[in-house]
Amino acid sequence: MVGYFRAESGVGEHARTLAASLDAAGIPYARRTFMRTLSRQAHALDHEDSPFLLYDLNLLFVNADETPRLFSEHPDIREGRYSIGYWAWEVEEFPDEMAASAALVDEIWANSRHSAAAIARKVPDRPVLAMPPAVDPPVPEPLPASWSLPPSPRILVAFDYDSVFDRKNPLGAIAAFRSAFPEPGPARLLIKSVNGERHPELGSRLAAAVEGRSDITLLDGYLTRGQQAGLISACDVYLSLHRAEGFGLMLAEAMLAGKPVVATGYSGNLDFMDDQTALLVPWTRVAIQQGAGPYGGTWAEPDVAAAASALRHVLSHADVAAALGRRARAAILEGHTPEARSHQVAARLAAIRMARGLTLQPNLEPSESTSATLARSPRCLEEGIRTKLERLAIGVEQGPARLIRQESRWRRAMLRLLSPIWQHQREVDRALLEILSLELSSSRADAAVSRSEALHARLIAQGALRQSVRWRDWKSRTASLESRPLAPTDESTRQGSQGHEASH
Repeated sequence: MVGYFRAESGVGEHARTLAASLDAAGIPYARRTFMRTLSRQAHALDHEDSPFLLYDLNLLFVNADETPRLFSEHPDIREGRYSIGYWAWEVEEFPDEMAASAALVDEIWANSRHSAAAIARKVPDRPVLAMPPAVDPPVPEPLPASWSLPPSPRILVAFDYDSVFDRKNPLGAIAAFRSAFPEPGPARLLIKSVNGERHPELGSRLAAAVEGRSDITLLDGYLTRGQQAGLISACDVYLSLHRAEGFGLMLAEAMLAGKPVVATGYSGNLDFMDDQTALLVPWTRVAIQQGAGPYGGTWAEPDVAAAASALRHVLSHADVAAALGRRARAAILEGHTPEARSHQVAARLAAIRMARGLTLQPNLEPSESTSATLARSPRCLEEGIRTKLERLAIGVEQGPARLIRQESRWRRAMLRLLSPIWQHQREVDRALLEILSLELSSSRADAAVSRSEALHARLIAQGALRQSVRWRDWKSRTASLESRPLAPTDESTRQGSQGHEASH
């Protein structure tokens, strides 16, 4: 797995929740963190990065536009592996330049059926599957002391300025709130954003839209994942009048928290909500105006008047809001947790392996961390050690031969003296390789370690005995060579040899 594991973004959370799904399925994996993203990267890692690429399948949580950069900076990722690109996309028109990145992967997983349909239209020669992320928020934590929330009832809108302002459409949410409540009253609208400092002009537009309304609060800045869950928990309604969503993770997290959600009835959020679990706002299809990020084609324009009516209804009928929240939570728990998603992920990975004629990985129990999983997965250790030792053995076999061919007769004589040591080392390497191949294939890694230590002690004892034999052989060979004079050489050859030995 390669991706933005430290990024506080939707793509980063997609990677983390799919890791949780692999844990739930008992599928071992190794991770490598990719840092090329504008999002803040302060998410605490619960797994250490692996220095080795251990498996024959890649899951790459880097969007299409960044996939070429990933392979350019990490060329070892692609070698001899089946690569799956996990891509997010929001509108129905997938750009040609992004579709070209499909040549770098073998398969594409999209974060919703909506995204998968858009990508598949432009990438007909690769499997494209909808593989939505799991919904797995942490336990809610208190907000920072400097954050002052308005009194209840609170309607929450959240967005990232870097995720395209017009697509997230916070101005539409403000318009719906002002239409629902023309004068300030008990209801409060809280607009939470991040990365506003990078978009001062858009921040000015947002501030102008709330001018004169003391019941609308703007808050910009990052929260931890736990604090974000705490913010959702502290609000009464979640509002999203997006024009397009790849998935809509915060909407799903609000549903899991039992909150009624008012949202545009279009795009990726329909993978986890319907008119029984959310108040879906009708919309009309409109052309995307120039300047709206990388998007082209069409997207949704939500009905502001219908959204205003939904807000009034849910805030004035507590029983309706509570029932809607219960159904929303039940829907997420049933089909969108890491455990629920694990079956789809495991089935697809198994199908890939069967199609390629590969043996399935052992179905291990979920582990506390990646390192614990790897410790309980001897197959990856065996293969890694086997490869390393085989390469070392090749080097030991070939190294002296190359030197013997290239060096002078005097050098050849010295190498003959060293050949008993090389021979002994080759025997030790082969013995260790055999031991590790046999012992690490056992399902009990602790037994393998203890037996390997005992065998290693035996090897040392045997080595000491062999060394005494080798030493006697060494002395006899040395005596034989010393009695034999070297062939005459010219002065330049003799000086060259001396200089080589000194530097060596």
